[in-house]
Amino acid sequence: MIFRTLLTTRRRSFGLAVVLTFFGLLPLTAVQAVQGAPPAVAANTPASAGVVVLVNRADGPVEIRMATTDGRPISQTLAPLDVLPLPVTGVTRVDVLSGKQPRSYGLNPASVYYFAPDGKGNIDLTEVGLNTAADAAKPDTRAGAVDAARLNKITTIPVKILVDDNEVAKPQVWQTRLTKRLEAANEILEKTCRVRFQIVAFDTWHSDNKVNDFTKTLQEFEKTVQPQPAAVAIGFTSQYAVFVGRQHLGGTRSLLHPFILIREYGPQTSERERLEVLLHELGHYLGAVHSPEPDSVMRPVLGDNRSNPRAFRVMFDPVSALAINLVANDWAQHGVRRPDQITAATRGTLADIYRLMVAAFPADPAAANYLRIMQESDFSTPAAGAAAIVRAIAAQDARFQETVGTAQRPTSDELADLYIRAAVVAAMSLPPESRQESLLLGLGVALGGQKSLAAQMFGGDGADLTAPVLSGVPTIRSRAALLQRFVTAAAYARLAGPAATEAASLTRQLNASHTELGFSLADLAVDLAGIRFAQALASGDVQPAQLASTFSVSRFVPNVDDLEAAMTEQAFATRFGSVYDPRFRAELEKLKTRINSLPGYAGVQ
Repeated sequence: MIFRTLLTTRRRSFGLAVVLTFFGLLPLTAVQAVQGAPPAVAANTPASAGVVVLVNRADGPVEIRMATTDGRPISQTLAPLDVLPLPVTGVTRVDVLSGKQPRSYGLNPASVYYFAPDGKGNIDLTEVGLNTAADAAKPDTRAGAVDAARLNKITTIPVKILVDDNEVAKPQVWQTRLTKRLEAANEILEKTCRVRFQIVAFDTWHSDNKVNDFTKTLQEFEKTVQPQPAAVAIGFTSQYAVFVGRQHLGGTRSLLHPFILIREYGPQTSERERLEVLLHELGHYLGAVHSPEPDSVMRPVLGDNRSNPRAFRVMFDPVSALAINLVANDWAQHGVRRPDQITAATRGTLADIYRLMVAAFPADPAAANYLRIMQESDFSTPAAGAAAIVRAIAAQDARFQETVGTAQRPTSDELADLYIRAAVVAAMSLPPESRQESLLLGLGVALGGQKSLAAQMFGGDGADLTAPVLSGVPTIRSRAALLQRFVTAAAYARLAGPAATEAASLTRQLNASHTELGFSLADLAVDLAGIRFAQALASGDVQPAQLASTFSVSRFVPNVDDLEAAMTEQAFATRFGSVYDPRFRAELEKLKTRINSLPGYAGVQ
């Protein structure tokens, strides 16, 4: 929703990157120039996240060159403040031809970059950090190609335009007026995200003049109007021609919501301001939320006279441009028409954007509402929720990379503690009904060390869910394999149940006794600890809020250094007889008692 205000104070536009960095919300990452090929950065991001947004913050035009899929170079020139969406299939090389010395840069998908002078006559490229590297599966140094046809292809979204029965103009007049306004908005949208809204129908509806609250009028519009044959109905109400102070100028409920309502008349509202209102609401429809950039069309307060001067440029800020490009990509490539259909990669990046905007505008409901929608529709399946956990671990690892070679860099068990805490923090933002399952399955995928784990857990839904490449080696009791056993056992205990997982663990150890690995009580104890961890979460005896700050492997996994390992089949038979023998059952109970006496389970029966 947007508002009118009587305040007309003009402020200098510093750009979203600078504004958010000032508030400590948005890290900036310098992109290293490369010769010949991009650096080894994350790639293999799903196609739905295949877009990079470039913005020119330099004082003059910037000329860039890319390669199409058939190897032909294509060139583009970005005027100052231009925002260019760039379709990509992976890590993409962009050559900057402006400045004293041409430079080449490797770009990650689902990212925002801006050009700026370096003070020495060259043009630098800087990334606006959004934690989107977590969507990538593994490093790739290939230079992704750009399809020239895709670069220029326009996605068309059908729209129905309606006015209420308070509209005084004749149909031909209001239809011409609103068509021209939508065409002006389409001109900006086509340049920003290659989308245009195509009018397929006009209509009118009866609005109740007794309803003078905008939210209730929107509800009335939703109940009265059918968007068909369009995807979205845009209603222009002529009620409330006289109002004072801050009022709603337009609104919709969420991204891809099929209803938008806009006030058509108001005191001293120019056609230029009406264009901003329309474009703002279309931005909301495509996934953008309110921006702190004062000259962005997504600023929270419109009707402020800013857009009236001829020199003012109506435009989206680059982070909003990324959001609407991602949703437009999903619309065009995957037939997405509702929030719950948005692909996992796009949902993850949108959630990152919305979290930043929640921090930037804690009192503004727009970003929080969109984030809630992402959480409710985004993580409604175990695979989607697990993907959020995997992204959180990868994002934590990206922060660790900054400490490489320093004394502060966590290692071994401490690294496992921090990865799992990051996963728990992410899980706490998921819907309560899927939180525990998503946490355990996400840990199993990210830290389980089995390439087929996601497919086993989720079937086809897990095909694109893979473990991130971590820069450190997390462990339990200084052994990486024990961490893998712990998280895998916890994940399977959630899926198949504790009894079945315990039986599978015993079978695995018996099979190992026939090999050089042997039967390991140490490995079995860690499997049992993973099962116990899953049980404690399921029962509520262990709460995610506690784990977020206190989890450590020493609190939930026993010391196994004194437990026998590598027992041959004969050695096991001599000591325990079989897994049904009372001697072994007693040993099994000792292991469970050892686990239950750990600090993490203190008081838990």
